[in-house]
Amino acid sequence: MGLIDRLLSSTEATATLRALADALNAEMPAAAKRAGRYDQMVDAVNRLPRPIMALGALLLVGYAMLDPAGFSARMTALANMPEALWWLIGGVITFTFGARETHYLRNRPASPPQSAPAEPNAALDDWQKAQP
Repeated sequence: MGLIDRLLSSTEATATLRALADALNAEMPAAAKRAGRYDQMVDAVNRLPRPIMALGALLLVGYAMLDPAGFSARMTALANMPEALWWLIGGVITFTFGARETHYLRNRPASPPQSAPAEPNAALDDWQKAQP
């Protein structure tokens, strides 16, 4: 029985996953709840890469502690991967997150929101007067 089978076969893990799914459903905006099944599926898939990579990094640490020999064998296999494949993986990850950031840069508001004027600050006024 593998590590994943042991983790997911417990009733506590199933209950925790169900509670997590319910909490995520409660956090979804109303517009997302009105969307069709396809739109919901695409939205869900779009939210997965970063949490999966973060969880994967943590699971690697746990796997290294539970099965050092298996972890060592897999890391040796990764070390033997061609450099071009590493560049390809890095490019895919870079373009995935770079496209997201570019989307937010392009769709940001034209001007930053105006804040309320600050209260007078005597110490700051004195400092600004002392500047040449």
